Amino acid sequence: MFERLRIALGHVPASTPAPDVDPLGVERGLIAGGQGALARASLEARLARLPHDADTHALLGCVLLEAGDAGAALVHLRRAIATQPHQVDALNGLGLLFSDDHAAAVGWLRLAMAARPDNRATRYNLAQQLFFTGEFAEGFELFSVRHRLHHGRDNPLDPMPLWNGESLAGRHVFVWCDWGGFGDHLQFVSYLATLLERARPARLTLGAQPPLQRLFAGLTAVDRVIGPGQAPEADVHCPLFDLPRHFGAPLIAASPWLRAPESSAQDWRQRLKAAGAGNAKRLVGLAWTTGSAEPERAVKNVPPRALGPLGALTRNGVSLVSLNPGAPDAAAVSRRIPLIDLTADVCDFADTAAIIDGLDAVLAIDTAVAHLAAAMGKPVWLLLRPAGSIFLTARDGHTPWYPSMRIIVPQQEGAWEEAVARAVESLAATLDAADTQDPSSLHSRDS
Repeated sequence: MFERLRIALGHVPASTPAPDVDPLGVERGLIAGGQGALARASLEARLARLPHDADTHALLGCVLLEAGDAGAALVHLRRAIATQPHQVDALNGLGLLFSDDHAAAVGWLRLAMAARPDNRATRYNLAQQLFFTGEFAEGFELFSVRHRLHHGRDNPLDPMPLWNGESLAGRHVFVWCDWGGFGDHLQFVSYLATLLERARPARLTLGAQPPLQRLFAGLTAVDRVIGPGQAPEADVHCPLFDLPRHFGAPLIAASPWLRAPESSAQDWRQRLKAAGAGNAKRLVGLAWTTGSAEPERAVKNVPPRALGPLGALTRNGVSLVSLNPGAPDAAAVSRRIPLIDLTADVCDFADTAAIIDGLDAVLAIDTAVAHLAAAMGKPVWLLLRPAGSIFLTARDGHTPWYPSMRIIVPQQEGAWEEAVARAVESLAATLDAADTQDPSSLHSRDS
């Protein structure tokens, strides 16, 4: 439960101060060990003795924040900085507390950086907030601190040398997906073509999670894909999220960088046709849920009741195709709108890519499916919550990362139905234009 707090404050077991050095060493050790409830009880007892101790207020505020009590956390964090304005744990805690208000979070974290420029937790927290605000160059410079926080050292695969931007002519480089989720990996493998072009490695091995391996095997820059926990006999390695620091961000790819395996694409076209899609005027993929009940992921979900505006598409000859394998509310969605759902046979992202290959467009929330479709160059309408996504803006419109993506943001948190209605209106207009005016304005599924 307290993993995020442990990382965000930079307290790892190997570097936890001894109690006789740090008065709060015991409590920090409890946090590092995932025992937040015990840490809270100890901090509350300490405050009973030392009611004005800024360090105790700061750490208790952070513990309360991680436990979900934002109101009480704010009280203690404010008391900490009222007594000690440059208390770094409190400033970091306020950066976390206001993490959905990215400008405010950046402000608190810059104060923390000014107070202690070498604080690893501050650099890590600030980097992520800068991604949200589009300040990528500074963000990726700071982001390399994640290696020290997550692995306890600057070179996670030591003694294999870490690549620092030098020529790789005649050498074997191992790039591995070191951070983030599937969507992030789908997005940032776009840098591999640039790595191949500029550094000229003789061989490139990519380390990726199993659901991505078959898809990534089709990347032209990659010679071999291996799974997590494996390391080849390479000359150097480079974590995937170090590449933007070397090559700049955002990277505007000249062309789509992912494609479905051709045999799989042909197979899934036949499956879609057998399911009735062959009679549709257009096919639009739909991803409305993360499939998770975890609060940080479920907040992205569009509830089935908000999908009603999609009926305007289905009444106009469009068939909707589910891109949500194992969605717990798929039946509820199907009761509201006609939905072709073949996801029970989807095994990995190569299968999902093969389904997308046969579609005209995709309407999705902020999930890996949206990243995959956009990386394939398909027109994507992304439903993005107001707080945004770490590498995408929260404003309606386009993103430089994905030329084919259009972003639709609800007018307020949770107002999904009006956002779906706007997306449907825009999507329908694009489909109509492709049908009657300019067929090249939409990617044909027959191309």
